[in-house]
Formats: sequence, C-alpha cells, structure tokens
Amino acid sequence: MDLQSPAGQSFRHFLDFIWAETCRGDQFTRSELAVREIENTCATLLILASETELNRQVDQQSPGLATPRVEMAEEYLRAHIEEPFALDKLVEITGTSASTLLRQFRKRYGMPPLQYLKSCRLEATRRELASTDPDETSVTEVAMHYGFYHPGRFAGYYKHAFGELPSETLGRSG
Repeated sequence: MDLQSPAGQSFRHFLDFIWAETCRGDQFTRSELAVREIENTCATLLILASETELNRQVDQQSPGLATPRVEMAEEYLRAHIEEPFALDKLVEITGTSASTLLRQFRKRYGMPPLQYLKSCRLEATRRELASTDPDETSVTEVAMHYGFYHPGRFAGYYKHAFGELPSETLGRSG
C-alpha cells in the first residue's frame, strides 16, 4: 500500500478521523448507520490505496465496454445518493472487477466513485438548503440526510465547493 499516494493519504486521514471520533466516544460512533458508513468507506479507501501503477493504466483489452459500465455505476450512485457507499454493489451492478471499475470511472470523471458521490451529495445538499425554510430544518439535518456526519468537515467541503458556508445558502431560493 502506497501511503504517499493521494488514496493512501486519504486513507490515513480517514483513519485519523475515525480514531479521534472513537476516542471522543460521542453519539457519532454509536450510530449503526455511521458504523456501516465507516466500514464501507474504509474498505473502499483500502482498495484505492492498494492499487498499483499498472492498475491505473487504461484497460486496453476492452475499451469499448468502459463507458456503459461507468454510466451504469453513475446512474446507480445518483439513484441511491442517500445510501452508504458500497463499492461491492457497483461491482455487482456493472459486472466488472473493482480495480477495472475504479480505473474506468477515474478515466471518465477524473475521480473515483466515492469522490463523485461526495460531489453529487454536495450538489444535492446545496439544492435542498436553498429551497428549505430555515425555520423548518437545519444545515445539520440536511447534511446528515446526505451522509455528512461531521458538521465541521461538511462545512469545509461545502465552502470549498461553492465558496460560501452552508448556512449562507439555507433558505435562499435559487
């Protein structure tokens, strides 16, 4: 496993986050949904961090099959945006190996499926925040609905993606 690669660094940061949350012992780590999300994310990051340079090259044996399989994975992710990420489900749906799917997805979208899903979730939270009455819901409720369980990290992702805090978007129709 190359811990210096972007995937390896993501895995290390994720483990640091999980360790910090576990040591705090708050409600986050006692949530069954959070534990499933942690397990799925951990497994996915391990697969990404374990890829060799050879697996990152374009699959020359079946270039024509890449687009339909990747599109099937994308459609599934968008249709199940609120569910925990499961690479094994994408592999089952597309009928390809995890490394091939990850390589093809990265070639098509410039990012792995988990990052793509995070981007889709951020877009969905933005739409929902903009159309939601601030008296009826909160940023935290919307964020958790889309799988963002750490409010501070969510706010950072959101600001990086949209240039404003989620609280600035809340209730602003448009």
